[in-house]
Amino acid sequence: MTLPDRIRAAAGRRSLAEVARMARLPRATVHRLTQEEHKRGPSLDTIRQLAEALGVDPGWLAYGREPEPPR
Repeated sequence: MTLPDRIRAAAGRRSLAEVARMARLPRATVHRLTQEEHKRGPSLDTIRQLAEALGVDPGWLAYGREPEPPR
């Protein structure tokens, strides 16, 4: 699963405009990140903002990694 796939999966039925508002990011940024051909990855701040807004783990959103269980 790619970053665009993970963003779309986490967004569910929400529009990209709604996701952008929730994450307090420009709509163009969220749109760019959902395109397969995007050239550069998002900053850590952008990943954090998207993950918080969508209620998912930042590691999963950025890399597809499942969160590690607490020790």
